[in-house]
Amino acid sequence: MVRECSFAVLLCLSCRLPVAQAQFELLVGPRQAPQAHSAQELDDYLEILDAPSDRERVRLVEAFAQHHPHSELLGIAYQYQMLAYRGLNDYDGVVQSGERALKLHPDNLNTLLILANTLPNRVATGTVDDPRLAQAEQYVRLVFEGIERMKLPRSVSPQRWQELRLEMEASAHEALGHVATKRGKLQEAILEFERAVQQNPVPQGSQFYRLGVAYMLAQKNDSAREALSRAAELGPDGIRKMANMAMQKLSTKPH
Repeated sequence: MVRECSFAVLLCLSCRLPVAQAQFELLVGPRQAPQAHSAQELDDYLEILDAPSDRERVRLVEAFAQHHPHSELLGIAYQYQMLAYRGLNDYDGVVQSGERALKLHPDNLNTLLILANTLPNRVATGTVDDPRLAQAEQYVRLVFEGIERMKLPRSVSPQRWQELRLEMEASAHEALGHVATKRGKLQEAILEFERAVQQNPVPQGSQFYRLGVAYMLAQKNDSAREALSRAAELGPDGIRKMANMAMQKLSTKPH
């Protein structure tokens, strides 16, 4: 018997993953609700969701793409692969999977945000004309436009949507701050990072860390200590370690 996986079912199934990953289907939009059209296709997709590790999830998505090249679920599968590569700190993998996902779901806000925040990572500070920075800015513009056009399922309350919107806008400002930092535009970077931390209803250590580093570069040491302390408090461990190292450097400087 052929089983179909509806948009609503996908939302439920995605709850097997961490919250940050479970927002994918929500932000694809109802008009793009994908379906599995065979039992095997659905089973293979569920294996991706149940993967025991990021590396295994990457492998399962490649197998899914090979066995179901025309699946409506392939775009979402690539999004999960993108997150898996991010967990593995694989820059090239994040970008490649994200671009594959965008070809199938060009207005997916999560994919756009992750790429916008990832692309500047390989750009040297002080670079102005690197095309990856311009691409990141373009993705941010698409995010703001997409937020305004978003039509939500009735199951999403206005309150929950407002929270998601603020989180996405904060991530978009973080990306713009990252771009400005790479271009050496520190005051612009600080303004963007401040917007990110002020409006995010779920404080993110990474955003406070980037704000603290921007303050450091601008020689605003007291503000840097405050932001880095908050980053260390929020974590996760990688951010906490970097924030503590930055504060150690600041400890040798006058207040």
